[in-house]
Amino acid sequence: MKERQEERRAQSRLAARFPVIHILGEDERHACVVEDLSATGMRVVAAPGDDELPHNRYAWLQFHLPGDEVPIRALGELCHEGGASRGFRFKYIYPRDRRRFEAFVREHASEALAS
Repeated sequence: MKERQEERRAQSRLAARFPVIHILGEDERHACVVEDLSATGMRVVAAPGDDELPHNRYAWLQFHLPGDEVPIRALGELCHEGGASRGFRFKYIYPRDRRRFEAFVREHASEALAS
């Protein structure tokens, strides 16, 4: 099953670990941690101490890239649920944030290949 999912992916995933806020509304926010990411999305899991993530189709994902002080906010569409993790495909990111995110992914992908 896992091989089939990887075959469908347009881009490889990079291991990552940084906090993300899963936002469903002004009063509903959940702390998460990124497990892996690509230029088109990310997989997150509820942070220790937070309840399990809701099963909404869309959520805003707000995060700071490591070493960057300016937050990125992306609208994610739920495309995979597996245990405690949720996979989101980005439906919308402001263009300047998308460029920063894609540069981060490219930089870390080239570092992973060099290792």
